[in-house]
Amino acid sequence: MQPGDLVHVKADNFYYGIGIIITYDEAELPGCPFYVMTSDGKRLFYFAEELKLVQPDPS
Repeated sequence: MQPGDLVHVKADNFYYGIGIIITYDEAELPGCPFYVMTSDGKRLFYFAEELKLVQPDPS
């Protein structure tokens, strides 16, 4: 995963919707490097296991 990728965000057993990775910076928050803006406009750091790439529509 890298900046610009669309991801599904699920943390604490709650699905937060689709977001876009803004930055990846291991130094900013070690172990939780993905800074993501979700569809509701929130910007938070997430662990890799809380994100899943949105797969493109095969059609």
